[in-house]
Amino acid sequence: MGIETFIYVVVGLLCLWRLGVAVADWTRRLPVPPDPWGPELTAELKSQDCVPVCLRCFTPQEHDRWFCPECGAAVGPYNNTLPYIYIFSQGEVLSTGVYRDIRPSALVIGGYLLLSICEYGVFAPVYWWRLFRNLRRCWMLPPGDDEG
Repeated sequence: MGIETFIYVVVGLLCLWRLGVAVADWTRRLPVPPDPWGPELTAELKSQDCVPVCLRCFTPQEHDRWFCPECGAAVGPYNNTLPYIYIFSQGEVLSTGVYRDIRPSALVIGGYLLLSICEYGVFAPVYWWRLFRNLRRCWMLPPGDDEG
């Protein structure tokens, strides 16, 4: 490596360091947004009579199980950190894409496509066929109408 290349590398690293310092200073000067919850709601969430609910069917979860007894959704507090239970959480997400009503946005569809490639590999096109069939059904239904 010649001296000129070394100087270019050092100057480039110094520029990157200075840019990082400038970005850090800029983020420190940003205004802090107000707390959207407020102290009343925070106190209610920390009270003893506050019960968690299922994210799918809104059934109160007054037990220490990993899954909702009503709809079977993964509701445990550590579902995504336990290796065996994590498989069921991913399965629930992927089955939601092909069986339930989902919000058809670019981010949601992209997430389903990426997750299915990671999970299914060469069988991902089979999943995509079911996903797009469900999306077509979701787009065809009027709001509030259920097919079953």
